[in-house]
Amino acid sequence: ILDGIRDPATREIGFMPGFRDSLDDTQLAQLAAYMRKRFAPDKPAWEGLEAAASSVRAARGP
Repeated sequence: ILDGIRDPATREIGFMPGFRDSLDDTQLAQLAAYMRKRFAPDKPAWEGLEAAASSVRAARGP
């Protein structure tokens, strides 16, 4: 989500822009929570998403 998909594995997947500069950690966590609920409704919700988003963002640098 932060860096997008620049080289898709297949043409069907398609390109996705990165949202590193568009979404803050709260928004990123909300998006990930929505996607989990939408595409894996039978699975438990992920916990600690905002902290995970912050950690991933910091690990990759600006």
